[in-house]
Amino acid sequence: MKKLTNNNDARNLAMLSQFAGMLDYSLARYLMNARPWVRRPYLLLGAIARRLAIEHEHYAGEIVRLLHARRYTVNSRTFPMEFTYYNHLSLEYLAPRLLEDQNRLINFANAVSTELSGDYEVERILKKSLASLRRYGSLLEELLAPHRIAPPTSAEDRAVDKNAGRPPDRVKGRNARSMESQTAA
Repeated sequence: MKKLTNNNDARNLAMLSQFAGMLDYSLARYLMNARPWVRRPYLLLGAIARRLAIEHEHYAGEIVRLLHARRYTVNSRTFPMEFTYYNHLSLEYLAPRLLEDQNRLINFANAVSTELSGDYEVERILKKSLASLRRYGSLLEELLAPHRIAPPTSAEDRAVDKNAGRPPDRVKGRNARSMESQTAA
């Protein structure tokens, strides 16, 4: 097993740690926990987003295990604050942002891969993670192609399209449910 022999070992390991953090706290991982609502025509998009989150978690775990084996301390991270604005939005509205996040991860993984090109173990993990990132990136691009976008199917869905992906019961001016107590007197 060839280890990093460059004088910039700490910098290289920090880049690898940053990539692991980006994978572990990606938008796909946040959406897996936030559970955005999905219209029936977009169930495939929901399945891909869940699988993407699982892949991100897997490769982040592999990188962290490698860093721990090399006695590198991995710093804790949090989700970016901007992700909290995505709560209660539809996945079809968030899909372009998910694709942007995926492309950002691909670009960073390419940069890390060229920087750490002499380390075989890291190359193997990065090669597999890049293949996964590209595969799901192309799937997202295909699903977001104009010919694949599903038209609104009802008046309620049209209201969703007009209100930036907010579900009908969350749109300003509409009552979602009665707030009265459900208990009998």
